[in-house]
Amino acid sequence: MKINAFFKKIKLVFKKLFNSNKKMFVLSVLLCFVVLLLFFSSLSSTNKTTTKSSSKITNYTVSEYSSFIENKIEEMIFSTGKVNRVSAFVMVESTPEIKYLTETDKTVVEGESGLKTTTSAVTVVFQKDGSMTTPVVVATLMPKIKGVMIVLSKIDASTKLSIQKSLSIVLNIDESSISILQES
Repeated sequence: MKINAFFKKIKLVFKKLFNSNKKMFVLSVLLCFVVLLLFFSSLSSTNKTTTKSSSKITNYTVSEYSSFIENKIEEMIFSTGKVNRVSAFVMVESTPEIKYLTETDKTVVEGESGLKTTTSAVTVVFQKDGSMTTPVVVATLMPKIKGVMIVLSKIDASTKLSIQKSLSIVLNIDESSISILQES
């Protein structure tokens, strides 16, 4: 009941506003349409970028992966609003490791003396995609981060410590593997 009364009051206000001025009504409707159009177009462009970045994460080379992590670190530290400039360097342990789907065939052979021997053959499973045959990827394991160096504009000691602790938690590395330097 209260909602109906609310909408009736809004309807009366609009009637009073727009009965005297038809141009104002048309402009208001157009403005609402433009705002809705901008809102929905921003939603669709946000979804497109998210899909692109999440699908590419499995195809990184070592340098692309390092750059990706460095950019994310810089973005996050800069977004705190406590620094004017930030630069990050990330050292990784190895290359990405790709895990393929495999099948194991076990064969048991009984020898002359009654001894049984088991042999195993592991083969990679392939899939055919048109004219190409590719192995089935189960997972891509990104390399472990060994160390991080951050160069920041001048900050206080507590901010420096909180950045170091946060990076340690997020990257799952020891705080001693994170070096934070200040510009002079």
